[in-house]
Amino acid sequence: MKIRTFFATAITAALLSSGSALAQDDDKKKNEEDFSEGSVSGGAKNSAINDGKLPDFERTDFSSDSPLTKEEALALPWPMEVHRGAVALGLESEFVWACYQGIEYIYKRDYKNAKSHWDSLNTKYPNRGVGHVGNVLLYQALMLENFDYRYEQQYLFHSQKALEELSDALQKPGEEAWEHFLTGGMIGIESIHTMRRGDFVPALTRGVEAIGHVKKVKELAPKFSDPVLGDGLYKYWKTVVSQNSKLLPDGSDDRVEGISLMRKAESEAVFVGPASTLALVFTWIEEREFNRSLESCMRNRRQYPQNIINSMVMGRVYMYMRKYDNSLKIFDEVLQTAPDNMRVHYYKATTFLRKRDYDSAELAIDKYLAFELEPEFKAAGLHRKGDIYYRRKEYKKAEKLYKEAVKVNDYEPSKARLKRIKKLKKEGKI
Repeated sequence: MKIRTFFATAITAALLSSGSALAQDDDKKKNEEDFSEGSVSGGAKNSAINDGKLPDFERTDFSSDSPLTKEEALALPWPMEVHRGAVALGLESEFVWACYQGIEYIYKRDYKNAKSHWDSLNTKYPNRGVGHVGNVLLYQALMLENFDYRYEQQYLFHSQKALEELSDALQKPGEEAWEHFLTGGMIGIESIHTMRRGDFVPALTRGVEAIGHVKKVKELAPKFSDPVLGDGLYKYWKTVVSQNSKLLPDGSDDRVEGISLMRKAESEAVFVGPASTLALVFTWIEEREFNRSLESCMRNRRQYPQNIINSMVMGRVYMYMRKYDNSLKIFDEVLQTAPDNMRVHYYKATTFLRKRDYDSAELAIDKYLAFELEPEFKAAGLHRKGDIYYRRKEYKKAEKLYKEAVKVNDYEPSKARLKRIKKLKKEGKI
């Protein structure tokens, strides 16, 4: 078990699934302040893209495996990537198409049809785990919209059932590449979920196990491009984390290769193309390539305008670009689509704070704090409200909120702010 694997898994999960903002440091220069929330490096200028260009990737060509004329390709009752995926995995196209449709329901945020679709696959394809896998993706998507744990019991039930069925299936010959792919995905999600809960050692163990299944997929189905996303994420974020950690040696800089692999998955993957696009959003944020990040958001938005996870990130990208009105417009659209979303009020408060509209920021953060929140999120909300008073120079009220955040969840950014206030008091500046 390599410590780098854990850090890469953890940071990828934190960025891609949570959108959880780190507390901003108001004492930094403004050009770094607007970036520090969404970055591992905190705004350090160490871009992997020095000349603005990236090497092209080599497209996978399936024509030699399944020659189709143009007319035959157009006559297919499903997209060409479904056919290619079926050929690469040695599966029937009808089955791959059914799985593709279920994931599309989730991307489109059509959760009602997604639920009925995946449940029907449990009946149509028994003991293949696929219906339970789809339900895992469904309940994780619902939780990621708010970055909460409201559907944890449902997720755990379907995850256990999926892994049981896949374990039995792997004992029998046939479809091993597909079964390893699903198993690796389920274990990877479990690792991320466990990490979110703060159980880092079990998360590390499961993360390493997931990587083993992904390697098997690559051996058994080398022309199946979906696992390439995992390779790209690992190579890029391993480098970013190690470069920004005193505990880890820098090692080789694999960021450009990682980005290229993510782009390859974006273009060629059967199931994780939109997820690859979202992964690139966070990569471009880290690279301070905000225009590229916005382009990636727009690519997913054109295809899946109702997807809350993409919209939440898009609003943050506008915020980093200091296009605050655009950001607030996106967040308001989120509330039109999902009026019960909680997390969006936190981001609205942050946007108003940066816009220096402190009254609106306070109204938004109060809405957020009115929800029943997990301790870590309540602490972040209290800290954000403290930031509002800090900006108003109402230091006593700010100090009280920071202390409460520390009490609720030992919140490190609030500890740092309290030290800052103490220093200012000692210097006679407040």
